[in-house]
Amino acid sequence: MATCRPFGSTGGEVVTIGTTDWVWGLAGDSAVGQVTANVLDRYST
Repeated sequence: MATCRPFGSTGGEVVTIGTTDWVWGLAGDSAVGQVTANVLDRYST
């Protein structure tokens, strides 16, 4: 997982999670659920 903040006045932020099976982790791994909730909370303003 990486969070990148581009340089420049326009800013921006990119979250990359390098997996194709993230959804399977949501079903039974509380850490995956917490990371997902944190990312959605941060960017859903």
